[in-house]
Order: sequence, then structure tokens, then C-alpha cells
Amino acid sequence: MALPVGLSTVTVSCGPYTDARGVAYTGTITFTPTGTDGPVVWADTGAVILDGPNTVTLDAAGSASITLPATDATGLSVADFTYTVVHTLKSTGGDKAQILPILIQLPQAAPTVDLDVLEGMTSAEGVTVGVPSVTSVGGLSGVVTVAALKTALGLGTAAYVATTAFDAAGAATAAQAAAITAAGHRSAALAFVFGG
Repeated sequence: MALPVGLSTVTVSCGPYTDARGVAYTGTITFTPTGTDGPVVWADTGAVILDGPNTVTLDAAGSASITLPATDATGLSVADFTYTVVHTLKSTGGDKAQILPILIQLPQAAPTVDLDVLEGMTSAEGVTVGVPSVTSVGGLSGVVTVAALKTALGLGTAAYVATTAFDAAGAATAAQAAAITAAGHRSAALAFVFGG
């Protein structure tokens, strides 16, 4: 695949992939553009840059390298797409390596990357949006500050502070009463067990 001059690219190194004995796997790694709804076109010339899978074959050491268009490159017909990466590897004994397909982005800010340390994406479009588990609290939505929440819940007002002031003597009395009650229950239980 000949890439046009001026296109931002990323060189992806892969491997080495070896079995438990250290013997190199053979096979291929395929990078397929995902979330593009058709071919990826270089806008300046109309040339098709990506139209399906790009496959690289492992060398004798079980490694490979491929240069691909950056997923956020300017001048392409698609912005912020991802690549689906599929490993098709087997050992000299014919055993297949079990590596799940992953979705990755290749941003132009990192012109060289190691596939083995990239974190997979969760969206085929390459845009991951975090959704908060709570979208409204105390009748407030959006960015909720502590001060706004306290006001919405009536916390921090003079009436709230007056009714919730800490009463050390009252707390001590309540704790003492609870301890006496608990001790009384234990004494009654012991008297029942020992026939007293």
C-alpha cells in the first residue's frame, strides 16, 4: 500500500510471539479499519488509502512491523476511526495461539507504537464516551459542585446547623444507656443458661 506524502502515519511493531519453549510462532496479523462505512480516501487526490484489511506476516523471529495511516490523520475522508486487529498465529507443532481480536486507535502523536502494550478500545468508532452512573442528584444535573449540592439539600443552612449541632453530653448518655441495655440482655441470657 503506497501512502501519500504528507499523510500522518504510525509504525506498529508486533511481537516477538513465541511458544512456551521460546520457538517463534508463524502467521499473520491483520489490521482492518473499523467504523469507516466504506473506503478511507485521501481528500487531496481522491485516492483510496484503506479499503479493507492490511496484513503483515511474522518474520523468522516471530516479529513484524507495519506502517498505517494514523486514525486521527488530517486529510482523510474519515476521522477518528479504529483498527480491528486479528492475530492468526500457530506454533511449529501446529497449535494456534489464542489471542482475542482487539480494537485500537493509532493517533499521529505517537508515530511508533508496540502493539503488545496498546490498550484496546471499547467502541468501533474509536470514540469512547464515559457515561456517569448518576446524572442528577438533589434536583441538580450536569456539573454539580459541593456548594450547590449542600444548598439544594439544605445542608449548611442556619436551620440545619442548629438542629444537628453535636451534643457531647447527649451522645455520652445515649452510649451509656446502650451499653447498660446490652449488658442487661447478656446478664439475662446468662441467668437463663445457668438457671439463675
